[in-house]
Amino acid sequence: MQETKTLVVGSLRHDHVTAVSWSDVSAVNVLDFDNVLVFLPSLNIDAIRDIGTDALFRLQHVFAQFLKSDGALFVLGAPPLPDGNHGQWLWCPVPIMSLPLKGDTVEIHDGEFASLLSQFKSWDCVYQLHPQNHAQTLSAVLSQGLATLMFQADPYAINRAGGLLAAKFTYFSEVRGGGRHEWPGSVTVLPHFRNEEPHSVVATTLVDLLGKPQSEGVPDWLSSIPMPSVLPIDLRVAELREEIAKLEEQVEQQLSEKAKLERFKRLLYVSSFELEDLVAECLDLLGAAIKPARYSQEEFVMEWRGAVFLAECKGVSKSISLAHLRQVQDYVLKYEEDEHAAGKGILFGNAWRDLHPSERDTNDRPIFPRNVIERAQQFGVALVSSVDLFHAFSRFLNNEVSAEAILSLITSAKGVADFSSLGNR
Repeated sequence: MQETKTLVVGSLRHDHVTAVSWSDVSAVNVLDFDNVLVFLPSLNIDAIRDIGTDALFRLQHVFAQFLKSDGALFVLGAPPLPDGNHGQWLWCPVPIMSLPLKGDTVEIHDGEFASLLSQFKSWDCVYQLHPQNHAQTLSAVLSQGLATLMFQADPYAINRAGGLLAAKFTYFSEVRGGGRHEWPGSVTVLPHFRNEEPHSVVATTLVDLLGKPQSEGVPDWLSSIPMPSVLPIDLRVAELREEIAKLEEQVEQQLSEKAKLERFKRLLYVSSFELEDLVAECLDLLGAAIKPARYSQEEFVMEWRGAVFLAECKGVSKSISLAHLRQVQDYVLKYEEDEHAAGKGILFGNAWRDLHPSERDTNDRPIFPRNVIERAQQFGVALVSSVDLFHAFSRFLNNEVSAEAILSLITSAKGVADFSSLGNR
């Protein structure tokens, strides 16, 4: 089961959550969280002036979307600001307001936030819904403004007169027939603890909300405090990180070398131009001279020991056919006709290329069928399986067999080149 994600606004340095200041709320994706805990006392007159009432009002739409996604909003409240400043609740899509009343009679209802409410002994504000605010933003987000929202408060704590000190607000719309439609999301208001340290209040709330302990928040300046006994450890850590960086660089180099070598595995399944390029590269690394096609439509020309070889590369999902062989022989005949010199054809075949090499060259899946082999022997054309070429080339890279032995076998073959005859160096 995925763990719930919690965002804290207005109080920093808490465990198991993402915590941001009011000025940074717009930089996070509120909809990515399951819970949002707002510490309202931090939204004082100076903060409202810095953020601006327009920005706070825009947050109302963000939090309305959050409630629509069935998010749970929790507010550690505060008494109203002096001088009639109305920005304190401007961000909230539910029309909650706080009234400046004081007292010390508290009735706790059994339910949520037991640890927090057990510390609640006196109060300086009560909560109620604003009589003239009809939650237009929330209504518009939930139902395009088609439904009138009605609110229900489930008290967690009340005063002697029944005033709300802590409560969970949900909302619904009446429907025809006397029923009602319950909308997603909720807003829970929690008391203002005027005599308690703010960070401790938020931490206690998070313990109740998350069921996980909170450590004392680390202040930003703590890392600047010197401690001589720690210095050698820091130096050793720096050395180790430098060594790790060098090792990681070596790992990257080795992985790069591995990738360069392993790309030759593509000989086992590619076709067309990629097969042609890989075969040509292998032959070039073996010491043959590879020239572009210049006599006919051959793939490329290979020169070795003064002789000319006209190459054709075929990657197919079946066996190599006589049609492929005829192409190679046509190249040879055209070369001999134009150059008045003997040439030799080599047909590189990646047959049954979609299958594992162990499943190829069986009785019912020959790489070179009998009729192709017989005609190749008659024409003097060398038939080279890309699977055989790959294994021979791998042995060359591993210094097990010489390049000369591989090229000599390929260029001298009439019919299938028998790589089993390659011995060790």
